Parts: sequence; C-alpha cells; structure tokens
Amino acid sequence: MTHFFKELLFALIGRRATYRIGRALYQKARGVVANDMVSNGEMLVQNCVVDAWKRGDLSGQRLVVFDVGANVGDWSSAFVSQLTDSQKLDAVDLYIFEPVPSTFEFLRNRLGNQHPALHYEQVALSSDNGESVIYVNAPNAGTNSLNAGSLRGDEEQIAIIRTTATDFCRTHKIQKVHLLKCDTEGHDMEVIRGTLPLLADEKISILQFEYNYRWIYARNFLRDVFISIEKLPYKLAMLQPNELLIFSEWHPEIEKFFEANYALVHVDALDWFPTKLVFFDHYNTLCVERQ
Repeated sequence: MTHFFKELLFALIGRRATYRIGRALYQKARGVVANDMVSNGEMLVQNCVVDAWKRGDLSGQRLVVFDVGANVGDWSSAFVSQLTDSQKLDAVDLYIFEPVPSTFEFLRNRLGNQHPALHYEQVALSSDNGESVIYVNAPNAGTNSLNAGSLRGDEEQIAIIRTTATDFCRTHKIQKVHLLKCDTEGHDMEVIRGTLPLLADEKISILQFEYNYRWIYARNFLRDVFISIEKLPYKLAMLQPNELLIFSEWHPEIEKFFEANYALVHVDALDWFPTKLVFFDHYNTLCVERQ
C-alpha cells in the first residue's frame, strides 16, 4: 500500500478504526485465534495424543495426562469425553491440579469420584516447593492467579501449597507424562521451570501452556522457554485450530503477549500432529515454510 492510500484510509475512517483494522489483520496473519478451547488448537492436541495412544505410538502401557490449573474442569471433562470406552479409561491416569479449595471441590463434584483414572490434587505446580498465596477474584473464576501485579487489588488471598512437577512425579513414581496441559494465569513459566529435570530426561512428550499479557507481571518471556530447551530434543509450537506452527528459533517479534496456547513437543512426538515450520524474515514477517 502506497503512502497516498495509507493517508487516505487514515483520513476517511480515523485513527481508532485504522488501528483496530490493522491490529485485527496483524493478529490474523500471526495466527492469533480466539481463546476458545474447541477451536484454538487445544482439542486438536487432545485428539492427536489420544489417537497416537490408540495406535500404540506412546511409550508405556498407560496414558498419563496432567491438567495443571484445572479450574472448573472444562479441559479435563473434554478429555474424558474422548475416552467413552471404559476399558480405555481403565488404562489412563489423569492428574487434575487445582489449588483453590472451593474450585477444587466444585470440579471434583462435577467430574465425580467413581473412576480410578481421575486423580485430584489440591496443589499448585510451580518452580519450587513451599507455601504461596493465590489471589482469588471470585468463586471458580478462571483468572485466579499467583501473580498480584495484573489484578485489581481487592482479591481474596488464600494460602496454598506448591510443588514441582518433577517432585510430584518422583513421589508418585510416574515415569512418563504424555501430555501436560498448563493454564495458570501467568505462572506458566514457573511450572515449566519445575519440569526441567523431566524435560532433560525426556519424560514429557507434550507440554502445552498458555501465554498472554500476564507473563509481563511475572517478568517472563517466550524467550525463556526457548532458552530452557535449546539443548533439549524439543520444539516450540503455537497451537492452531488444525495444525501446530513449529518455530525454527526465537525472534523479538514473537513477544507481543497476544493470548495463545503454545506447546513444547518432543521430536519423537512431532509425527502425532499436522505441523508447519514458521520463521520471521528480514521484514519481521511471519513466514510459513513450504511443505
């Protein structure tokens, strides 16, 4: 678009509309999708992992899944619904982590206590062990957070227990986690740090996490994730409705804090998913490599 047409567009519709249109187009080109579990790639990951397990592509006889920051259990409920065959569910261990007491009781009542595949854990996963305070906006709110910076200041403070995924697996004698989903309202990088010994030992196949503006208040970046895995056999991917976009390397343009779900994918698990390789060119434009 020439300078003339840019100025004409600006004059015709004004700064605000121009900004909104430009931002919408920019987000579309970057692959930013609505935060809806059905269409943002989360169900794609669930489906692909379950399909790989059914084909016998996973190591171990049992499918082991972590739902970290389960809140009211939407993600876990969707996962369980894929395993309608009770015999299949008998070969699954789903560990459901939710530290807020009232929310924990809600999701346990919702999902039930009748099946041994479901393991409820009233604890927060983090980068170390100890006690913390979680800031609660409202009962069962999806924005409860361990980070106070992004909140209003009138939240209820509740004491909780935190541990690392590594120590949890050691204590519970878990040898492999095939899918770890993390949605902890800006605390995700701390959860990842708590998994680093597991990642180094290649004991996690997929680690899915949410990234958004709350990472700013936690003073974390996607670059921290890249650095954490630079010598490990994992790739960083951004979830899309029908595929995973695999980044070749970190680039400053990535750090826009638009809400999206990403995943660390072990190289042996890449074949479970439809994927495309992406990179940023010298114009700082996101490009998709031809398949």
